[in-house]
Amino acid sequence: AEGPLRASHDAWCGFERALAASINREHASFLKAPLASYCLLADRNLTYLAANFVGHDAAQFVITYDASKGQAATSKFVAYVEDKAQSLKPHGYDVGATGFDAFARASVEGERKDLSAVDEVSVPLALLVMALTL
Repeated sequence: AEGPLRASHDAWCGFERALAASINREHASFLKAPLASYCLLADRNLTYLAANFVGHDAAQFVITYDASKGQAATSKFVAYVEDKAQSLKPHGYDVGATGFDAFARASVEGERKDLSAVDEVSVPLALLVMALTL
């Protein structure tokens, strides 16, 4: 059966190639190994390896990077990759990042949103309580 990725092979491979070109252009110094994905490996006639990176309705894009450049630089690199992947993804697809640094970034963003929501509720409530006690 033809899965969603096979049905839009050209769009997906265009996404993988554009993401790889962007990462190689902007952050090549972070890479510890060549970028690996179905289309990138197939482009190099490594189809026997490429098959390991794609399934019926999911694909992997593996980035092996140097995290020893410091937390701030690594976080900026991960943010760049996540944001670029979101901006380049074909219509109708979801993309996301996994790994410790991606998780740490998502956790910090989640904490910011949670604290913002708490502030939006607690500060007006505190002001109301102060007004009622005066």
